[in-house]
Amino acid sequence: MAEEKTKSEIHKGHRQRMRKQFLKDGIPNDLPEHQLLEFLLFYCIPRKDTNELAHDLLDAFGGSLVSVFDAPYEDLIKVKGISENTAALIKFIMPLAKRYLSESSNTVSFLKNTGQIIAYIMPKFYSENSEVAYLLCLDGRGKVLDCPKLSEGDAVSSSVSLRKLAETAIKTGATAVVLAHNHPKGFPLPSENDINFTAQVGNFLRAMKIRLIDHIIVGNGEAISLASSKDYSYLF
Repeated sequence: MAEEKTKSEIHKGHRQRMRKQFLKDGIPNDLPEHQLLEFLLFYCIPRKDTNELAHDLLDAFGGSLVSVFDAPYEDLIKVKGISENTAALIKFIMPLAKRYLSESSNTVSFLKNTGQIIAYIMPKFYSENSEVAYLLCLDGRGKVLDCPKLSEGDAVSSSVSLRKLAETAIKTGATAVVLAHNHPKGFPLPSENDINFTAQVGNFLRAMKIRLIDHIIVGNGEAISLASSKDYSYLF
C-alpha cells in the first residue's frame, strides 16, 4: 500500500508540474509528441501514469499525433488502457480544432493574395477523411462573401454540377470565386480530372461574368494553387 501511495503521489506531482509549466510558458515547439498526448490523457485517466499509454497509442497508429487523432474510435478502444471515454476525448480534439481554426479564419474580411486564400481555406479540410469541395466567393475587392461546401464523398469533378456551382456564386453576388477540394488519401497533385474540371468551371463561369481565380487542392497537410503553378496558370 505504501508503495502504491508513493507512486500515486509521484504521478500527481508530475501532473502538477506539467500543468504549471504549461500555464506559465505554454507548449514548447520541440515538446515530444508523447508528452503532448500524455498531458491530454491526464484529463480522462485521473490516477494512472499516462506516459506509457501515450507511447502505446503512438506505436499503435503510426507514431504521430495526426495518426492517433485520425484513428477510428473502434480502433482506439482496442488499445489496452483506452476506455470509451478516453477514445471519445481523442476523437473530439480534431473537430474542436477545426471549428476554432475555421472560425478564426472567418474573421478575415479581405483576401488579397494566394497565401491568404490558402490560409483561409486550409482549416476547412482538417480531419476530413472523404473528398469535399468548397467554393470561396469574393467580390471585386477580394471581400469574402461566403464559402459554402459544395459536395462531400465523391470526386469533385463528378459530384459538383456546374449549375449548382454557378447558382452558389450568383446567390452570393460574387464576381470572383476560388474552387477548393482535397485529396484525403494523398498529396495535392492535380489529376487529369481535376485539370479538365477546372477548365470547364472557368469557361462556364466566364459566360456569366464571374471569374475563377484559382483552384486550391489540399492533401497531406499541404496545399497547392493551380493558378500559381506555371503548368496550370493558363486555366485562369
